[in-house]
Amino acid sequence: MAENWGGLNNALTAWRNAVNRLVGEIRDTESDGARADAAHGSNSQHQEDADGTVDAFDMDKNLLGSSDPDGDSREDQLHAALLKDFERDNRAHLWISNRVISQHDEGWDNDEYNGENAHDRHTHFEARQDREDNGAVWNTPNAEALLREWGMWMTPADVEAAVDKSLAKYFTAVDKGHEEVGQAVHDKLVGQSGLTVGTHLQRTLSATSRLETAASASAQTLAGLQVSATSSAETLARLEEAVADANAALARLEAAVPPPEDPS
Repeated sequence: MAENWGGLNNALTAWRNAVNRLVGEIRDTESDGARADAAHGSNSQHQEDADGTVDAFDMDKNLLGSSDPDGDSREDQLHAALLKDFERDNRAHLWISNRVISQHDEGWDNDEYNGENAHDRHTHFEARQDREDNGAVWNTPNAEALLREWGMWMTPADVEAAVDKSLAKYFTAVDKGHEEVGQAVHDKLVGQSGLTVGTHLQRTLSATSRLETAASASAQTLAGLQVSATSSAETLARLEEAVADANAALARLEAAVPPPEDPS
């Protein structure tokens, strides 16, 4: 296993960033590494090359944070998807995993790997020397599709659509609440004396002010989610909670409208 991150070339930094963008918050990194430790020979790609960069990245196989040392079944599926995403980029040179080596120059055929390290707890990646300086975003459509199928990934378009849907539900609830409360106030005040009406209206305005405060807080919550929404199913749950808060505020307003006073 490699030891630290000093000098990892731009291409492999982009690959590592791509993996972390997908599962960086949950994956295990104990077997991650770049710069060589004492177990690596002088010819290892984990050693700095002539231009001062490290040309190999080790990725821990516990991509979803399982306790299985070499990854559980779902982590194996995600690992396979990530290998496809690695291979499809023209910066990729080779990978080694579970005593298998696959190389760009060999058409990504899988061959037996007989090195001392079986690479059963991490996967070794190398970038092509002539493209190692390219740090452009590394796209991961296969891994994204799998995580999306599992409900663990949302594209920016997914997040935007979810926020728009929840905002629409929120404002519909607020509008409906105003209509229902207004009608309730009207029904309760018809036929009452001017003094009674004034008292009720004053209390209703006070309750409405509390609603507006709650509505503003809910709107701020939703606005914050639009800015900081992450690519996970948890975002949708938080949006639904905000809508529920708005509905609860409306219910409290309706309850705050007092019943008509007995003029006698």
